[in-house]
Amino acid sequence: MKKLSSRWSLLPEISFRRQRINLAVEDYHIADGSYTARYRLVLHYLSLPVMARATFGKVYLEAGPYGAFQLAAHETGSESRGTIAGAYEVTFDRPATDRYRRFDVGLGAGAGVQLTPSLGIGLRATTGLLSLTRQEQTYAYSGSLKNRVLEAALSYSLGKK
Repeated sequence: MKKLSSRWSLLPEISFRRQRINLAVEDYHIADGSYTARYRLVLHYLSLPVMARATFGKVYLEAGPYGAFQLAAHETGSESRGTIAGAYEVTFDRPATDRYRRFDVGLGAGAGVQLTPSLGIGLRATTGLLSLTRQEQTYAYSGSLKNRVLEAALSYSLGKK
């Protein structure tokens, strides 16, 4: 933590995030049939936020940007395709790291309580500014999917106080 004044400080961090989302896709615009999918996407990120923090006694408010690198992604679920010739369903459990954008940037804001000079608890909301989907995919979620995370934290500061 870099103290800027008695109330303001700059707080660079590093954190590991595991995020999960359930997706449902239904497409009935296929010329002779339909496509549906239900799956769970799990994303793992190394996140580097830099928060400006205002302290009011033991309570603090913070806001700032973050950058994140996707370490891994995994999809589990099922797809169903139907045509006039018939229908079939496929289940899958596959790595999906290359199907989604590897970098994300966004903004975060939160509040917390510093219990001791080293130990704190907090709540923070972050929102990504970039879509996770890199390109239009024929059979998968292809809309603008952005990170929106609510996180609770137990923090411990290393170093001199």
